[in-house]
Amino acid sequence: MPDHAVRTAEYIVMLAPEARGRGLGTQASLLTLDHAFHVTNLRMVWLKVLAPNKAGIHAYEKAGFCAAGTIREAGYWLGQVCDELVMDALSREFSGPSQVTPCGPDRAPCFPTVTALSGPASEVKRRLFARQTGGGRGRRRAGRMRRGARQ
Repeated sequence: MPDHAVRTAEYIVMLAPEARGRGLGTQASLLTLDHAFHVTNLRMVWLKVLAPNKAGIHAYEKAGFCAAGTIREAGYWLGQVCDELVMDALSREFSGPSQVTPCGPDRAPCFPTVTALSGPASEVKRRLFARQTGGGRGRRRAGRMRRGARQ
């Protein structure tokens, strides 16, 4: 959820249980930060994560997020009250070349071609590429109405 006036955004991601433990969260977070800093020119992205979620915290740290503070007793983990950790990433601390390159007819940014995708997060990259190029499942047709919407 970007705030263009101050060039910041909150990052929220959820992975299905069967998708966990394969590096998808790290890669999704890394690609999101890449896009945020290299394409949309944000200066900071932040998130909140429950303190007992060690796997999530590790994934965010690998992607480039750093601990910024704690909100005490702000959440629940397995029925118990717990703290929430606030983490952030700054554009000036985000290093490395961008994976986002201009490739469309209008030089719009997109991710590497499907043939260049490999590694544990290739499925995430394939889905992002499919979404940007209009392919893949989950694509909505233009003009399609939601159920219950008035015409």
